[in-house]
Amino acid sequence: MGRLDGKVALITGAVRGQGETEARLFAQEGAKVVLTDVLVEQGQQVAASIQSGGGEATFVQLDVSNPEEWTEVVRHTVQTYGRLDILISRWREIRNRCNLRDLGFSDPLRLSIHRLHHHRTRKCIPPRKLPREIQ
Repeated sequence: MGRLDGKVALITGAVRGQGETEARLFAQEGAKVVLTDVLVEQGQQVAASIQSGGGEATFVQLDVSNPEEWTEVVRHTVQTYGRLDILISRWREIRNRCNLRDLGFSDPLRLSIHRLHHHRTRKCIPPRKLPREIQ
């Protein structure tokens, strides 16, 4: 019996590095894992590898800067597994892949982390549990 039996984890940036390691570890501990990244082929390979090792995993393409894609990923997670218990967001790694000003953030050091964190976590909280001011 694993420490995460019955839990559902959504992990961004899960196809390499620390995100991949977390996905594999969570699956070994019994979690159902939804891996996300912009690297589709690698994501499908990691999910298949976890499945062949006896874990339960799916891959969904996600650009963490896109709020609409967050909505779809959370919808997929809940439709597939019935819940979402754990969110691991490898946000920091996006800085190495793009220029935040290209995403529309005028002051990346001050605003971007807050904005991205707000929309990604908001998509993961059921609407009835959100405070009225951010619904």
